[in-house]
Amino acid sequence: MGCMRFLLPINQMEPSRLSLAYLAGWDCIPWPGQVSWNHDVLEVMRSVDQSAALTLPWPIADKGTLAVSTGTLIEREHPYALPLELARGKVGRLLNQMSDWKALGFLSPAAAEEAASEAAACFAQAVVIRSDSERSRKLAQTALDLAVRAGETALAAFIDQALAALRSRRPKSHIWCGAEYGRVVLSAEEHQLLDEFSTAAMLRVTWRDCEPEEGQYTFDLLDRLLFLCRERRLPRSVGPLISFLPGELPGWIAPDTPAEDIQRRALKFLTTLLRTYRGRVDLWEAVGPLNVPNPFGWNDEFLANFAARIVQHIRNLGPGIPIAVSVRQPWLEDLRRRECEFPAPIVLDALIRAGVGLSQIILDTHLGYDRGTLLRDGLDVSRQLEFWGQLGLPLIVRFCAPSRGDADPFALGDAKVQAAPWSEAAQAEWTKLWLRLILTKSFVRGFFWCQLRDAEPHEFPHGGLWDVTRRAKPAVEALIEFRRRYLG
Repeated sequence: MGCMRFLLPINQMEPSRLSLAYLAGWDCIPWPGQVSWNHDVLEVMRSVDQSAALTLPWPIADKGTLAVSTGTLIEREHPYALPLELARGKVGRLLNQMSDWKALGFLSPAAAEEAASEAAACFAQAVVIRSDSERSRKLAQTALDLAVRAGETALAAFIDQALAALRSRRPKSHIWCGAEYGRVVLSAEEHQLLDEFSTAAMLRVTWRDCEPEEGQYTFDLLDRLLFLCRERRLPRSVGPLISFLPGELPGWIAPDTPAEDIQRRALKFLTTLLRTYRGRVDLWEAVGPLNVPNPFGWNDEFLANFAARIVQHIRNLGPGIPIAVSVRQPWLEDLRRRECEFPAPIVLDALIRAGVGLSQIILDTHLGYDRGTLLRDGLDVSRQLEFWGQLGLPLIVRFCAPSRGDADPFALGDAKVQAAPWSEAAQAEWTKLWLRLILTKSFVRGFFWCQLRDAEPHEFPHGGLWDVTRRAKPAVEALIEFRRRYLG
């Protein structure tokens, strides 16, 4: 059993924030751990004693609360000064990123260079002063605030320069952009707005939708959604066909059903579906999202093999069928709550190496939720997209973010909005950041909003494009403007 300890100011010990802290290794995969605090010491216990980086939400000047990470630290008896280590991690990553961009020929604005230099100077002063002193803490916090500001300024310049270079070669991008359609019936006005920003559609159709009774198939939902796409001449993705999220497996499967029986029935369903709709779908989301607990208590090895068997089975049904697998949250924060022998990056790497024919990866990104993707600055977003891009497959981002922070009567499950000044304007601004950033990543091939309306039951509070009165939020206009400016 390993333990890492951190000193932090008493006035910054907010239990709701500290409970979200986790440790991750060099591979950026979180370890499950127990977080506790006693007086001014934060302790994170875990089953291993390797070096790790701590991540937790932290107040940043003018930005509210953002998830920030330390550098990689070894275990030791004496507690680390948390503000100092957060500043060390952020300043170090900022300087490395700016250096990398400079080597590629991108120019950082003077304001970013100045703020980065000042952040490094403040951090250096904080190091030479006694690390548990009030003066050192204030200098470390200043360094952290300046580093975030410098990163934001440098990233904005990088995006502008990268997009200008891309548009000089190709005026319009051809990535997919759209929304996820399901059982919700939309009005003509809602369809019109969707048509203004959509270049493709993601159709949420699962095994439960297609086989409500064992052996009795109905494809009414899929037929309706495919007809909708044909009318609008939109490419279409369908799935996740096999989903382990609550309520998305057939109700006739009992919790004690043998795993081999479930696997056999799932493959039979896939055979029927794929043969019926051969050539009518542009991308099949075969299974996902990975990293969610399954309702049958299967071990991670069986679940990884099951996912591989599904992908291989679909590939055998049609060698040219495009196949995707989805992953829950790009930073895998869900893993801080449970042991996982085979995290998603390991499973996906094994599938790619095995040559089963996986085509794309879908990243479920529910931004700003305690059981979703914690808020991070754009520099961290860019780095994490690069992390997934290293697997060598195209990515699709499936996205939502809250438009307010109060209780949502239609929200199901345990997700709560992460403490932040959320508003419809903030939802739109975060959407714009992600949209512009993914255009600079050649391996990102699509962006889809995953919750359309707040007026129906949904998982993530206030995460729709339309509010409970079915009024379009400003994020809709942000998506429309994105399509007009950048997409062909």
